[in-house]
Amino acid sequence: MEVAVEPICLLLKRTKQGYTLMLMNKKLLHLLVIMSSLIGYLEWGNKQHLFIFQAEAQIFYSLLKHPSSVFHPLVVLPFLGQLLLATNMFKPNPKSIISILGVCCIAILFLLLLLAGLLSKNYKIIMFTIPFFAFVYLLLRSCKKK
Repeated sequence: MEVAVEPICLLLKRTKQGYTLMLMNKKLLHLLVIMSSLIGYLEWGNKQHLFIFQAEAQIFYSLLKHPSSVFHPLVVLPFLGQLLLATNMFKPNPKSIISILGVCCIAILFLLLLLAGLLSKNYKIIMFTIPFFAFVYLLLRSCKKK
């Protein structure tokens, strides 16, 4: 028995013959948003830098030793957003409102990263936020089509 996957979002892909349409489903977009939220880049001070996935690993480690030290909105909200997107991704019919809530929780951090990158004119921080916002745009567009 073959299960049909309903295409939700269309992307243009450039080929030698021109542009072709590439189909993406909603669950793949959830995964791409989660993955792109892990590659956010932070840079401060003199040779101090960190990716979001490294920061999350340090947060989990410190959660075991000092649980009260990790309860800050900029720590809890993006992690909650990732959990919402991950649980919604594994549901048979992902709900749009859960996707939007998850994206909003993560977007708070990424908007601050983008603002910090723009104010400090740090192109690395700006470049690492672009994939997240691109996949969020596609996911929100697919939620709107429903």
